[in-house]
Amino acid sequence: MTPSTFSTGSTPFYDDVNFPRGFNRSGDFSCREAQMLHQYGNTMRALAEGFLMPINTEEARFVEVIQGAKEAKTPYERVWMKYITLTQTPKLFFSLAGGRKTTQPSIPEAASD
Repeated sequence: MTPSTFSTGSTPFYDDVNFPRGFNRSGDFSCREAQMLHQYGNTMRALAEGFLMPINTEEARFVEVIQGAKEAKTPYERVWMKYITLTQTPKLFFSLAGGRKTTQPSIPEAASD
């Protein structure tokens, strides 16, 4: 990975709502991607939500990618777009139980004499 001019967040980035076990254990991110989110995620979120103004060209391009003006090319842009996709797309759930209701067999009534 090339040296970055992307600003490091003041605190580590966690998303306990969507990734309660952390980014590393989610299985959705590589170790490198999880580390990038952990280290730069707060800056990325602040830039994406407009709370932070870009201070260099790399951050300005990141904002343009988030707004849809450009395609994601840098690892930071790609990992944030992946994070957004994973958090905004509902996960498919498949049950192993049958979808049909089973009916209870009827018990034959005893014949009355």
